Amino acid sequence: MDPELCKIALNTGLTVLGEQMIAPAAIEKLEAESQQERWPGWELPSLSGSFSRVEDIERATWEKTTRIVAPSSYVANGLASQGVSLEKIDLVPYPAEFASLRYVDRSDRNTTLTVGFVGQINLRKNAPVFLQIAKRMHNDNLRFVMVGKNYLAHKIIMDYSPYVTFTGPIPRSDVASKLYGFDLFFFPSTCEGSAGVVLEAMATGLPVITTPNSGTLIEDGVDGFVCNPDEIEVFIDRIEKLLADKAMRIRFGVAAAEKVKGLTLENYGTELVASFRESMPLA
Repeated sequence: MDPELCKIALNTGLTVLGEQMIAPAAIEKLEAESQQERWPGWELPSLSGSFSRVEDIERATWEKTTRIVAPSSYVANGLASQGVSLEKIDLVPYPAEFASLRYVDRSDRNTTLTVGFVGQINLRKNAPVFLQIAKRMHNDNLRFVMVGKNYLAHKIIMDYSPYVTFTGPIPRSDVASKLYGFDLFFFPSTCEGSAGVVLEAMATGLPVITTPNSGTLIEDGVDGFVCNPDEIEVFIDRIEKLLADKAMRIRFGVAAAEKVKGLTLENYGTELVASFRESMPLA
């Protein structure tokens, strides 16, 4: 949003409802710097600009909005950490209208299991952690697959290719078939708003292991596991638990699929309208 337009709207007496789609730029910058320090040489040089300009625009916009909609607790807490009052923030999860997706019964799978990821393969998505775990857990009965455009250095890709299948980018229409082939979805991202691919994975009945930073709706121990992005040993423990316990995988997957059923476009619209009404002064 343009802060100047927001200012004009407010000055004319209009209610201004903004949306923060991802964690504030200040937080995104800290996460990016942390990853670059932790994994030097892993990622190709970035052509992206400075976060500073985005930070300035965000802060100016926050000041000129009546309320701000956030898609996840991670984003809402990020706004609060930057000085935005929690009373000004409405938590409205994104809808999950996935007509092309279906629940998959994976109860008959007993041989090689697949731990999958879909998204950009880079530092922000915590690719180094995924790859190191794949190398440590490598065995003939387990596959690790990463679907998406790869931004890692060529040497890194070559070093980890024996342990991870890199599919490269695929058409959007092929994502569903990849998800159907997974037995567990592992998404260790360091900074998101609310990752749509996690919702898609849930819709197909996949148990999910992810982080609070992904803006996830996963409840730890209910429909998956939620771990901090740098907790490699914890990630391995949770993956091993799910791989060893088919009943848990199925139970978590059923719970995940049931949860996203409520994330309809209609319900999303209803919650947005409620946020508008709460923002508007009484006549």
